[in-house]
Amino acid sequence: MDESFVSCINVSKQYGNTSVIDDINFQLDKGEILSLVGPSGSGKTTILRSIAGLEQVSTGEIWVDGINVTHDKAENRPIVMMFQQALLFPHLTVLENVMYGAKKLYNQRTNRIYHARQLLEKIELINYEKKYPYELSGGQQQRVALGRALMTKPKLLLLDEPFSSLDPQLRSSIREWIVSLLQKENITTIFVTHDKEEAMTIGNRVAIVMENKIQQLGAPLDVYNHPVNVEVARFFSDGLITDHNKFIPIQDLELLPSNNQIDQHKLAFSGKVMNRFIKHGQLFDQIEVDQINKSVTVPSNSRVKIGEKVKLETNRSNVHTFLD
Repeated sequence: MDESFVSCINVSKQYGNTSVIDDINFQLDKGEILSLVGPSGSGKTTILRSIAGLEQVSTGEIWVDGINVTHDKAENRPIVMMFQQALLFPHLTVLENVMYGAKKLYNQRTNRIYHARQLLEKIELINYEKKYPYELSGGQQQRVALGRALMTKPKLLLLDEPFSSLDPQLRSSIREWIVSLLQKENITTIFVTHDKEEAMTIGNRVAIVMENKIQQLGAPLDVYNHPVNVEVARFFSDGLITDHNKFIPIQDLELLPSNNQIDQHKLAFSGKVMNRFIKHGQLFDQIEVDQINKSVTVPSNSRVKIGEKVKLETNRSNVHTFLD
């Protein structure tokens, strides 16, 4: 066994002859945040449920802080899982919800109240301790759920798309707040999402889960700029994928008017500007590429207009060829 704080070693889960997750391997250091990102049905939640003990693995081992927890019941693992919905008790106040489940740590009610109020300070809800869940916003409910999870002092926190029910603006603000708190408290976390921008924002590393396997694991920008196969490139990266399994990252494509002089040392594609839009304050053009009959979105060029013929140019050294 290595010295990683959390390890999943050759973890698989089958239902009969159907494989749900297959040969999952990764290690986490203390305080690290890993984003599991992939399309719906790829196996992300099953990985989380297996680590939490809500599913018994078919093969493999799960280690947390030097202890093999593979066969421990969920309630005996030093792990807490937060779900998409806050799942607060409607008949309990905010303070009582946060205190719930901490009897193993604090026998006396006065101790539980004291530590719960400390947590409410950290999640910035101390003035809401007497309110009930229906009196809170969606973001506040998720913060209470996080406080309840942290009250048990877990060694590993699992977050299963906890912001999916929130509107985009609230989702952005609360994820920034939660990441800041997790980093401050040095809490080892695995975060599941199908949103690549969210995965890159939250995780120190990202694991791309597709077809029941981890296809690639690494630093967010490394995975984004250097996908290992076509599937990862299509799902997680932005760029041009040719019919010959070649990938050119978006930042290496230059959009030019079609009458620009051709540079023989560069690779060029012809196309047409189909649409123009703004994202995060940046203007982008959607280009229909003639040679491969596919579209690609690139930073806009003020010298070209919608409907105009253009070309995309790149240095030949920027072209990455997949092995598969």
